[in-house]
Amino acid sequence: MPGAAPAAAGRYRPRSPSNALKEIVGDHLEELLRVWDERFRKEVGPLSPRLRQLFDAFGRCGDPHFGFLRLRCPGCGEEKLLPFSSKVRGLCPSCQRKRALLWAERMVEEVLPRVPYVQLVFTIPKMLRPHFLWDRSLYGALSRAAYDSTRELFQAHYPALKRAVPAMVISPQSFGSLLNAHPHLHSVCSLRVFDRAGKFHAAGDLDFSSLEEMFRQRTLGMMLKEGKITPGRAELLRSWVHSGFAVNSDRRVEPEDQEGLQSLLEYMERAPVSLERLSYLPDGKVLYRTATHLDDRFSTSVQEKTGRAL
Repeated sequence: MPGAAPAAAGRYRPRSPSNALKEIVGDHLEELLRVWDERFRKEVGPLSPRLRQLFDAFGRCGDPHFGFLRLRCPGCGEEKLLPFSSKVRGLCPSCQRKRALLWAERMVEEVLPRVPYVQLVFTIPKMLRPHFLWDRSLYGALSRAAYDSTRELFQAHYPALKRAVPAMVISPQSFGSLLNAHPHLHSVCSLRVFDRAGKFHAAGDLDFSSLEEMFRQRTLGMMLKEGKITPGRAELLRSWVHSGFAVNSDRRVEPEDQEGLQSLLEYMERAPVSLERLSYLPDGKVLYRTATHLDDRFSTSVQEKTGRAL
C-alpha cells in the first residue's frame, strides 16, 4: 500500500543546475534510448516519442547557459540571476514540486469547500497492471471507475437525496515507492455530499468497507469494455477471495486543517523521483532509498535502474 502523505505542507526549493538525476541522465540517456526496445519494452512498455524531448528540456533546467532572468532590487541594488526552468511535468523534481505547490494551494483556497475529507487510495491486482504500461488512456477510465464507485457509495448512504455527490479530486500515479511500475490512484474525497441545489449535507459515520467491491466490479467492467481482458479472465478475478483490489481510507483531514489538506494534495502530485532518496555512487550504481528500504540491498547497476526509473 502506498505510504501516507507528509504531515505538513512543504516548501519549494529553487532548482539546481546539477543533481544526481541529471548526472544519471547525462551519462546514460543515449544508451537508454538505444537499447530500450531490446531490454525494456517487454517489461515496461514502449518508449514515448516525447521522452527524448522531455529529457533534453530537463538537462537544460536551471542551467544559466540556456537563459536566465536578471533580477535587481530597486531598494538596495542587489542583483541575482534566475535560470529558466524546463517546466517538464513529472520528470523534473524541482519543476514538479513548484507545480504541485501552486496546484495544491489553488485547490485549497479557491476550489475545494471547507469540509472534512478522507484520503482514498485505490489499487488494482498485479494481473491488470501491465495493461497500463501499453495504454495510458486507461488511467482516465480507472479514475472514472473510482469516482463512480465512490458516488454510488454516497448515494446509497443518502437515499433521500437525488443525485447527491461528494467533492472529489483524483490523481493517477504510475510509480511505486521503489520507482517500479505500479498504477494506482490517490484521491481526496469530502465527507459531505452536496445536492442539486449545491447544499452540503453531513455524512455521519460513513462506512467505506463496501467500496472495494464496487471499485472491483466497475474496473473489471471497464477493462472488459476496453477489450483488455476476456470474460473468462474477468470471472477469474471475480472469484478470488483476496481480489488484489484495495481501497485504503485510513487518513482523515478536518475542516480546520487546511495545511494538512494542502500537504495531502502536494503528495498526490509529487514527482516520481525524490532527490533526497537518490544517490549516484562512484562505482556507477544507483542507490534509491525509501522509508522502509534503507540499505544497499536495493542498489543496482545504473543501466538496469535507469531503465525502470526513467
